[in-house]
Amino acid sequence: MKAKVELQNVGGIRGRIAFELGRGKVNEVVAPNAMGKTSFVRGLSAVLSAPFRDEFIINEAINLGIKGERGSKWEEIVNIYEDFAKISITLDGDVKEYIVHKDGTVKKAPFGDERFLLAGLLTGECKTIRQLLTGDDKFDWIVSKLSRANFYETFYRDVKEERETIESRKGEVERKIQEIAEKLKEKEELEKQRDTVSMSLEEIKKRLDIEKQKLLEKRKKLNVEINKLKEDVEIRKGELRRKEKEKEELERGIKKDKEIIKKLDKEIASIDIDKIRREVEKKRNEIDNKINELKNQRDEYRGSVNLFQDVLLEMERGKKEESLCPVCHKSKITIKEIKAAVGEYEEKVRNINSQITKLNIEKEKENQKIIEEERKKAERERRASELVKSIKYKESNLKRINAEIPQIKADISKKSENINKMTEELKILETKTKDEDEALNNEIKQLEQTLNDISEKIGNIKGFVEEYKKEKVGSVWVDPSVAEKMYSKWLTFLDVLMNYLREMIHEHRERARTRFNQQIKELMNILEFTEFDQVALTADDYRLVVFRKGFVNQPIRTLSMSEKYAIATLLQITLKETYLPDIPFFVIDEVILSFDENRKRKIFADLNEQAKQNNWFVIVTRLSEDVNKILVKPLEIK
Repeated sequence: MKAKVELQNVGGIRGRIAFELGRGKVNEVVAPNAMGKTSFVRGLSAVLSAPFRDEFIINEAINLGIKGERGSKWEEIVNIYEDFAKISITLDGDVKEYIVHKDGTVKKAPFGDERFLLAGLLTGECKTIRQLLTGDDKFDWIVSKLSRANFYETFYRDVKEERETIESRKGEVERKIQEIAEKLKEKEELEKQRDTVSMSLEEIKKRLDIEKQKLLEKRKKLNVEINKLKEDVEIRKGELRRKEKEKEELERGIKKDKEIIKKLDKEIASIDIDKIRREVEKKRNEIDNKINELKNQRDEYRGSVNLFQDVLLEMERGKKEESLCPVCHKSKITIKEIKAAVGEYEEKVRNINSQITKLNIEKEKENQKIIEEERKKAERERRASELVKSIKYKESNLKRINAEIPQIKADISKKSENINKMTEELKILETKTKDEDEALNNEIKQLEQTLNDISEKIGNIKGFVEEYKKEKVGSVWVDPSVAEKMYSKWLTFLDVLMNYLREMIHEHRERARTRFNQQIKELMNILEFTEFDQVALTADDYRLVVFRKGFVNQPIRTLSMSEKYAIATLLQITLKETYLPDIPFFVIDEVILSFDENRKRKIFADLNEQAKQNNWFVIVTRLSEDVNKILVKPLEIK
């Protein structure tokens, strides 16, 4: 079974090229310098991992040269002379395609797994190697980004924030319910007093003649109507106060939002991405020049290594002890001297590789400056956009309230006029009921005034209840007691949900860590990494710890360059086996080619076995000046 890979206008590749990869084996991709080997790796990685959603992964895609920097007018993976790049993989009749325009617009993307960029690559630019080279031992991203814990953690943060909001609202509603209950209790007492006063008036009425009883009955009805209107006015005033508070809150919110937008616009304008990009580009060019100089020097040293190795091979085949010096072609040179020369030049190559790595890290830091500024700008633009939507919503509500307030005021005014008219009628009736018994008339008036005072207090309470009788839950207005029950039930549910999420986070983190540690331990035994007793993630903060023989802990930063590459190889193979066993591709560049022959043989043998057992496509790239184009062939494992 084979997979067909097609690349068109990818990186340094202009036009279309196609390859076939063998399944269940290690495929070797051989190419001379600057002939598309890196472009092949990037293209394959893109089609297997796109689309990119997680910010952490997007940054990784930028670091790997698969995506352009944020705000860039050119997508990194597209050939500079073309308008688009296209990568496709055909496997078992299924075709996956990734097509991206030079401006970064994705025209077509497969349903890939973006985690491939973290666990499917073992290259000099991959996350694991970059981190080890800087001496950073915090590898929490392994469990947070590769396991399901990441999903649960994001969900937990959202739920926790929601719970804090609901708890605050519930406290406000409970205070409101308490105030309303106290007011209603006071109203109940006042109504009892009103009934007592009304009974006293009835007793007086019995002592009057028929005509005066009729007049007194009319006075009573007018008083009842006047007091009812007064209560209605107080209720409407309570509603008016509620509406005016809403209006004030909306106006204050709109004003605050506009001030924030003004501030955000000012901050956005101050972030000059083009200027930062020019500064970074200048620095990157300086670094690239240094890297190119080092690469040229490295090529010279590699040429010397190849030259001496060819002589050494010839001497070993001919069983000669000395030969003509391949450099000066005059003096004689022994096998020991040739081996020493090879070792010297290989050490120089390693030193240059180390310098190039440090310069690449420095270049990445420069790239991060643009990414960080673009992130800041994008975040402010997003916030400003959300505030504009918020203002529109608030202005819509404000328009509605501004229409309701005049209607309420008009109703209050109309009811107040009716109260005034009825009060005048009441005065006329009071005049008609006067007689010689001034004391009795004064008693009636005093009782009526008491009733009016009680009714006014009851009206004020009704106005208060009207003002605070509704609570907004979501987009629905409900009774405060209903709101309190809704909030209580919601809090109970959120507590249960948070406990569940905490358990899931811990379970998935521990499961991922335990599985990872077990896998790396087994791999160390298979590959005979005897210089280490243990390489593992800690349980508390997921730091990578390395123990030498005798379980002596050695900090990552103190490891030699070759040891860091060795551990990176262990980590990356383990990540692939642990988290991405179902994606049948694993890509490796020349990282492991610098190991000694015995270690290389064991690694390749293990990868070959993994490829057979899991039906994987393992791809290893190698630089060779013996070919003039990219070639794909099965790796011969000795």
